[in-house]
Order: sequence, then structure tokens, then C-alpha cells
Amino acid sequence: MSTTILIIDDSEIHRTRYIDFLTSDISNSYRSIEANTIEKAKELCEEIKPQIILLGLPLTDDSGLEFLNWIKQQEQMTLLPILLLVKQAEESIADQATKSGIQDYLVKEFLTPKRLMRSLDHLLQREQLINSSSDSLNLQNYSEQLILESKENFHLLVECSDDLIWSIDLEGKLTYLSPQFKELFGWEHTEWLGESMVKLVHAADLQRFKDSIEQTLKSNIKGDLPVEFRHLQKDGSYVWMSCNMTPRRNSLGKAVSVQGISRDISDRIALADAIRHRKQAESKLNESNDILSVVNQDLLKAIRLKDEFLSTISHELRTPLNAILGLTEILQEPICGYGILNDEQMQALKIIESSGEHLLELIENILDFSKIEVGNLELHQTSTSIAKLCQASLDFVKYQALNKNIQLKLNINDNLPEIFLDERRMRQVLIHLLNNAIKFTPKSGQIALTANAPNKSWVRISVWDTGIGIAPESLDKLFLPFVQLDGNLNRQYEGAGLGLAIVKQIVESHGGKVSVNSKVGLGSCFTVELPVGR
Repeated sequence: MSTTILIIDDSEIHRTRYIDFLTSDISNSYRSIEANTIEKAKELCEEIKPQIILLGLPLTDDSGLEFLNWIKQQEQMTLLPILLLVKQAEESIADQATKSGIQDYLVKEFLTPKRLMRSLDHLLQREQLINSSSDSLNLQNYSEQLILESKENFHLLVECSDDLIWSIDLEGKLTYLSPQFKELFGWEHTEWLGESMVKLVHAADLQRFKDSIEQTLKSNIKGDLPVEFRHLQKDGSYVWMSCNMTPRRNSLGKAVSVQGISRDISDRIALADAIRHRKQAESKLNESNDILSVVNQDLLKAIRLKDEFLSTISHELRTPLNAILGLTEILQEPICGYGILNDEQMQALKIIESSGEHLLELIENILDFSKIEVGNLELHQTSTSIAKLCQASLDFVKYQALNKNIQLKLNINDNLPEIFLDERRMRQVLIHLLNNAIKFTPKSGQIALTANAPNKSWVRISVWDTGIGIAPESLDKLFLPFVQLDGNLNRQYEGAGLGLAIVKQIVESHGGKVSVNSKVGLGSCFTVELPVGR
């Protein structure tokens, strides 16, 4: 490969002479380019970028010095080899130039091919040495920079990590703790450097932790599975950690320390405990469900047997009761053929008749409630007029009201929509509410049955009275079965406590709701709300 040499001299004879010297030895491979002015030399330096320069411009008229100064200002050419060719009169100036950075000079009067070639070779070798040294220095600087960057990246990685990085010597003493030590456990890392790490491990996990360290020292690679243990915190509590360990060995392969990364797994342990407890709870729940299933089967069987029993016993009770009530009515008739009875006998028959009717009503209520309780209440729904329903219900109880001199009122809004419902069951609801109102209203009181439609979706039917009223603390248990607000055996009002429970169940089976508003001594108002749609 040829070396490009730039020959700068204002004398064509000198330039030709230098070229002859360069080509006198065919073993030399120089490609020569020429410049006779500074401007031409600068242009060639920027375009061709020669590898060495022969500068033969005079130094006494500053043309040569001007070019040297220009070269120094070019950052990429400051190390370019330059050989000065000066006249003998300029030798002192050339000597000064070499002290300020010029590599070498030769006197033109004593120039020979051998001396020129030796000087050029020397400059090229010197350049190669400088470049080699520069490359080595650059490589060293680059390596140091990489090491510095690696250290910085490592510290950044450690600081950004949520895990603890630690190192212990062969005696188990801590030699390094990352900054996460304080965040995880509350201690400054300086408090534990030089201390044995096993002091931080829970006693129940200590042997497992020691075995893991021993296994790590025996192997050449990181353990397959992390060791889990409880780590002591500054407040005296423990936190679950998962730790991976690896041995650090010297150049001879001998283990000199153990390094590890520990991660907080307390959330995972808590989740595992929660899952385990949940599975235990589910197992117990399944056992309870199995027991409840058996109990439910027994209950259903008992309810079915009770229903069958009530159906049978009601038939057995109603048969003699109907006979008693029939004979009682016959005996009260003068033309029955049994003769005329005196007042005392008539009073006794009325008591018998009243008691029989009361027993028959109780039997009917118990049967109705039993059917509702087991879901056997059948509804035969048809489109029903509210006005006719209310009038029929009021007609049914007017004689009871007349006996107590109670005034009955009916107030029904015009144009009420017809409702799809079981007319017999809903009449049973209204009759029971009216009977209750008569029962608990003193003589000469008032009872009203009202009906209106607050909107297009609902119809509201209310029964209000001027009776004894209900205490606020008793309202919550008013619709419970077999509950009477006066539980004494000698209470004034009779009943089994099933009527309002039946009312509630029938209304709700129609998609409606029943409510009560009452004040002691002022009366009560029971309200039934029914949906207009099916």
C-alpha cells in the first residue's frame, strides 16, 4: 500500500529533485502530490489528506511558518508528520520549529536520497508508535468508562429494585446490604454489617436456612429452589422472605462468600393462608350443607305429614262442629218441633253457636296458613272490579258492625281500573281486616273502607277505624304468625294470631304489600297496595 506524500516548495527544480530521491529506490512506495503555494497546499491537505508532508517553503519570509501555524489549527492534522527542508541559513529557525512541535528537518544543501528516506521512515514509524499508544490509551479509557458505567448501572439497579441484595463471608457475617434493608426491616445497614446473618432468621426456620447456605457452597450454580424463612424486623416482628443464593469464588475456584437476593413474600403467604382458611371454611360449609340437606328433607317430610294431619283433623273437626252449629240453629227456631226455649236456654245456645263458629274460623285459618307456609296456596286470578270487591266485603261484616252500633263507611274513587287477582282470597283479606277493625273498635265507633289509585301502576285499599290502636313497639311483630299483642290467658280479644300473617302472605303472593299506621287510643289504618298489571 502506497504512502501519500505532499511536497510543498515554490521551486519546481527542488520538487523534481525530491521526487527523484523518492523514486530512486524501487522498494519505496510513495505517491507524490505537489504544491507551489500555501493556498494550493491547504487545498490539497483538505481534499486528499496526505499521510506525510515535505515542507520546502522558506521560513525567513514567513510563508513556511504561516503554513505550520495553519496546520496546528486543524484538529485532524495536528499529529500529521512534517519534514522541513530548509536552507543552511534557516537552520536555526528550523531548530526552533522542532522544539515547538515540528518532528524533524533536513538542510537542502546536504540532502541525499538516503538521508531523506531515513528521515521519512523515522517519521512514519514515530507516527505509528503515537497512533498505537493513542489507541491503547483510548482503549484503556474506554474500559475504565465501561467499568464506571457498569458500577453506576449496578447501583441504579439495586436502588430501583424492591428486593434486598446481601453478601456474607464464610463465617456467615454480613459484608454487604443494599439500601432496601432499612425499607424492609427498619434498620440502618451499618447496624448489621459484620454481624451474623442467622441472628435475623426465625428460630423455626434457622436449620432450613443454614442447610441452604451449606448446599450453595457445595454447588457451582444457584440453587434450583429459593429458601423461604421469616426475617426479623426492628420492631421485633417477623416478615416472610424468599431468598435465592449463589456462591462467589476466587480465581482458583474456591468459594469465598455467598451472595443472595431476598424478596418480601408476606402478601403471598397471607394469600395462601387466606386460601387455606377459605378451603377449610368451604369444607365445613359443605359439611353443614350436607347436614342441612338431610335436615331439610326431614323438615319437608314433617311439613308434608303435618299438612296431611291438618287436612285430616280439619275434616274430623268440621264434621261434628257443623252438626253442632246446625242443631244450634234448629233449636233456636220456634217451629223446629223441639218446643219453645226460655231466655236462659236461648242464651246458652247462642254461646254454643258463637264458640262453634270461633272454632271453625280457627280451623280455617290454620289450614290456610299451612298451605301458604308450604307454598301450596293456589291463586285463581281473574280480572276483578275493586268497587264490587270492596262492597261485597263490607256487606259480609255489616251485621257484626250493627250489633256493636259501629258506623261503616265506603269511599271508592271513580274509574278505578280492574285488577287481575284471586277475588276469593282478596275478599278474605278485606273481610279479615274489617273483622279486626270491628273486634278492636268500641261500640258506637266508626270504620271506613276506602280505595283509590295513586298512579296508573298501583291501587290502594285502606281499612281504618277508631279503635284501641296499637303501641309503636308492637308494630314490628304485628304480621308474625302465632303472635298476639296481648298474650295473657285472660285477654279480652280472642284469636290464634294467624289472621294478619295470612293477610300478609296473600297480598305478597299477588305482588303487593301491606302496611299499618296506628296510634294508641286513636285507631288504626291498614293499607293494602296491589299492582294493576298481571
